[in-house]
Amino acid sequence: MYCRSCLALVGRKAPPATHAIAPALSQPLRLPSRTVTTSGTQSRLSHGTRRKRYMLDVIKGNIPAKMKAEPTAEQEDRMKDPLITTTPQNVLSEETMHWYNDPYKLGEYVRKQMQKSDTDDMRIYELVKRHKGAGNDVVWSILIKALGKRGNLKLALHCFRTMKNRHMTPTPQCYTSVLNSIAIAMGKPSTDTQKKVELLNNASGIWMEIKVPNIIHFNTMLRICRAACNSGGWEAASDLVEQLIPRDLPIKSFKPGLRGKLVPDATTFTIMLGICAARGGVESGTMAIQIWEQIKKILEHSQKGGVYASFAVDSPLLRSMLVACIRSGSKEHAEYALRLCKEWLALPVEVGVSKNDSTPVDIQQARLPLSTPILSIMMQVAAALRNRELALYWFDFVTKTQNVIADAECYRVLIMMLLSEGDFDTAWKFAASSEPKEVEYTLWVVTTALHKRAAPSQLWLQRAQAIGQDASQLLLRQRSKRDSVIVPGEVTNISKRSDILDIRSVVNVIEVLAATDAHLEAWEVLKNEKHRLLTLTHNILRSTSTKGGATRSDGLLTAPPVTVNKRRSDDMRARVRALNLGMTVCADVLKLRLDEDTRREVELFQEEVRELLTQKSGVQAKPQRNRGKQMQQQRQIDH
Repeated sequence: MYCRSCLALVGRKAPPATHAIAPALSQPLRLPSRTVTTSGTQSRLSHGTRRKRYMLDVIKGNIPAKMKAEPTAEQEDRMKDPLITTTPQNVLSEETMHWYNDPYKLGEYVRKQMQKSDTDDMRIYELVKRHKGAGNDVVWSILIKALGKRGNLKLALHCFRTMKNRHMTPTPQCYTSVLNSIAIAMGKPSTDTQKKVELLNNASGIWMEIKVPNIIHFNTMLRICRAACNSGGWEAASDLVEQLIPRDLPIKSFKPGLRGKLVPDATTFTIMLGICAARGGVESGTMAIQIWEQIKKILEHSQKGGVYASFAVDSPLLRSMLVACIRSGSKEHAEYALRLCKEWLALPVEVGVSKNDSTPVDIQQARLPLSTPILSIMMQVAAALRNRELALYWFDFVTKTQNVIADAECYRVLIMMLLSEGDFDTAWKFAASSEPKEVEYTLWVVTTALHKRAAPSQLWLQRAQAIGQDASQLLLRQRSKRDSVIVPGEVTNISKRSDILDIRSVVNVIEVLAATDAHLEAWEVLKNEKHRLLTLTHNILRSTSTKGGATRSDGLLTAPPVTVNKRRSDDMRARVRALNLGMTVCADVLKLRLDEDTRREVELFQEEVRELLTQKSGVQAKPQRNRGKQMQQQRQIDH
């Protein structure tokens, strides 16, 4: 008879009575006594302890060769597992059994395995779960952090609940890991508004469990609020700042208690300004300016030492402030951003400065270095002020004298500003000289020039014919990228700028082909983009009519940010333009000689477009009727 509890120490089931090692275990054990040293004293091991160690040696295979058993079918399957490193000479090794007595070794094994792309998350979870001794809070924190990076938020939250069910006290690093996992999940484009509200509530519950939050917890929670800015995150962030950030900055002492005041760092203010930028509007711009005034007070206090001695403004912080001023839509806030460019980047900001002006610029006085992201935001500041000369001067100075490479976003903002000013020739020069060369920009310039009948018209028609083939290839590349992430029948995230640019690319390609009398090629583009133009537009209209423009979170009715509303309106405007252009192309195609199947397909497409345009008119009229009813009810209440 043998002891089954000894076998349970290593997580193995007791072998049947016919096992090869059963005769050896059935014999009485006569083991030599051993001694162990503990704190300088020697004590004899008990018989039970020696028996358990002997049983471990038997299970690991450390027995005479004649008593070793052949591996069973289950053991052979475990040998084939890629997560287990075994050799035929040592079938029942410690690695095979996945048993660790040292939490450090278990944590390192979990970290290495989770770095592999083919690792099964559930297998690692089961491994840590059955280690009730070595699987301490540090090991669970390592697993939760790895699951968050891999995007498995559901299992990460389950691991956090398992810790609490085992009466473990999560460490500060564990709270940071689980909040980071939520922030990563909320940053995905596939996360809809309802899911963001749910995740924000989960994060708020976890936040309330933290007895002594630090600045890392606070910054992570602000990131979650920024991702859910349209779903109650703005109100949640305001409450957090009100509770934990002192009003009168700088401060010299903090209130005692579990939830005392925190010392904000540059990352804290960067995220706070990012929330203002994501919200948009004049109110958010005013809030961003108030935050920057607090930063200026901290900079003055940092020279005296104390808690803010290491505080400094970096490039991400300045970029967040400039973007918040730009997205407010106020000219006063744009001028404030212009003064920040002069103060921190040492650039001339005089209105009307010429690009040929030889005004000396002492770049050594700049408090922050110039970079590609800074250049892109500088173009946005000039565009917000509608100062084309200043934008051209900044672009030439930074790219030629400071060796800063302009990115695609910088060219996009500059070309958009030039097209709005009617300078098509300069816009074409920048679009043709962009590195890497973007077909989308040249297509955009040509389409706008043809639409506004820029002179000479023959030159723009020749350019349209030259880029016609490249335009078709542009749509093929965009379609190949889109098919890998878009599921048919689902509403795409229209708050993303990339989707609006794709719709505009479709419109530009169709207009170029129609201008060059390539009606059949334009019809092929419409047919290939039918899902994007018809199905997705129908789903967006249906979603708009059912959900409306407000979201409910924790009993508060909050309107979407101004930037989101603007993007939605831009997206719908581009779709309506594409539908109207599709009606024109279908009318031109029907004038040609077509077979019956093609003609019927074109007529069917034309009918579907007509129904969508009618539905669009009804959706626009519904909010106006509701607004009229609300005003009428308010007047009745007043009387």
